[in-house]
Amino acid sequence: MNILLLNLKPLCFLVIFALIINAMSDSAPKSIDSDSSSSSAPAVHIIYTEKPQEEEPETYHIRTLTAVLG
Repeated sequence: MNILLLNLKPLCFLVIFALIINAMSDSAPKSIDSDSSSSSAPAVHIIYTEKPQEEEPETYHIRTLTAVLG
């Protein structure tokens, strides 16, 4: 009886693994065109600034990103 249980463990693992893979393959990602419910489309924003000479680079970048990202 004990040998039978040891032989079933790899089989159970393979069955569970196959079920997970099957579930993941059935869920296809949405395309951008099909998602018309969102009000804002992805966009790229390019921001040009002049770096102050007396400010440290890290402080400047954090301040700039905070203003852009909110």
